[in-house]
Amino acid sequence: MNNYRRLPLTSLVFLLLLWMLLSSAAMAQTVTEMTTRVQVGRDIVIPAETLTKGDVVAVFGDIEVLGEVHGDVVAVGGSISIHGPVKGDVISVGGTVRLANNAVIEGEVTAIGGGVDQEPSSRVMGGIHSVNLGALVTKPRFLSGLSLLRWRSPRASFGYLLYVVGLYALALLVLALAPSHVANVAEAFDTQWRRALLLGLIAILLIGPIALAVAITIIGIPLVPVIVFAFVVAKILGYVAFVSYLGRRIAGSDRDFHHLAELAIGVVVLALVRYVPVLGPVTSFFVNAITLGAVLDTRFGTNRPWVPPRHTG
Repeated sequence: MNNYRRLPLTSLVFLLLLWMLLSSAAMAQTVTEMTTRVQVGRDIVIPAETLTKGDVVAVFGDIEVLGEVHGDVVAVGGSISIHGPVKGDVISVGGTVRLANNAVIEGEVTAIGGGVDQEPSSRVMGGIHSVNLGALVTKPRFLSGLSLLRWRSPRASFGYLLYVVGLYALALLVLALAPSHVANVAEAFDTQWRRALLLGLIAILLIGPIALAVAITIIGIPLVPVIVFAFVVAKILGYVAFVSYLGRRIAGSDRDFHHLAELAIGVVVLALVRYVPVLGPVTSFFVNAITLGAVLDTRFGTNRPWVPPRHTG
């Protein structure tokens, strides 16, 4: 009778122990998986026990990584806090990168416009690059007597920083939508820069008269918005290709920079040169000319003929 009563109790205890072991093992292995995350104007938080398989990008927002990211972490106009492993690069434009003790970065850490705060126990497999824009836009002492190079006020500097961050966000968008077009235009700066500059100068001289001639004809009136739209697209595509090319040349072929970091370097360097009152307008004119010429020479980055060949037969 006692054996009959003990059997269910023994089985119950065994099943309870088995359930506890299985549930604890399942809880230990439970990791929420997420894909690439992109937010504009909002912060991003990667919770603990969360694996993100893809990039994490915030435009005008901060990023806090408490879990794990298998990709790049990029903040444009925001700061980044890392408390876990990141199998990629960490890039902040216009913010600060903070690496907690548990942070393990397998790529590189780049902060443009801010700095890098690294705890002693954190690890970065690649390099750490920090560019403080505050020091760059401050008037040097040896220029204090030259009114020709008078820098703007701190309020204007902050507004210009936001403008630069917006340019980087635009460049990221264009690079994501048309990477091959950007690459083809950028290649023209290396191989055909004289031709591109000449075509750009001719286009700048002729675009006004052509638009006026089209506008005064009844048939050509609907073409005016098309011409304006094509000109805007050419300027944007040429700008993104140029800053991508500029950043790659500054980074150098011997340094393994991520393409997003190279893009940020190009945007910032060109923006700083344009910030100088005398040098800026001259640089802007020639950059506009060569980029417009490169876009036209590559047929908006397609490298296809303007007029398709006729098929006979």
